[in-house]
Amino acid sequence: MENDTIIAVARLDERLKGMAEVIKANREYQEASTNAAYERMEQRLLEMNNLRAQILQERGSFVSRDLFDVQMNKTTERIDNLANSLNAKIEVLNSTQNKMIGGMVVLQVVIFIILKFWK
Repeated sequence: MENDTIIAVARLDERLKGMAEVIKANREYQEASTNAAYERMEQRLLEMNNLRAQILQERGSFVSRDLFDVQMNKTTERIDNLANSLNAKIEVLNSTQNKMIGGMVVLQVVIFIILKFWK
């Protein structure tokens, strides 16, 4: 019986050593996966910080909506003024051209009449 107890204790001791090795391996695996997750999280935080810095840097180059609207209205007004000015100049040119054509027609008629009576 004492032999059986010694054998049972030895088996129990072996099983405990095996369980201790499994627990140790499991703990090492958990530490390794925790370290990997921590490194990945640090990398993602670094990437997010870089993205934030890039956004802050680029934000200065964007025009605010209010400023854009004001500048766009001014530009539209200038374009409208230039278009009106060009339309007025075109009307003056057309009027002058019509007067010149009318004058040439009158001149041709006068020359025709003079030539008709000159002979």
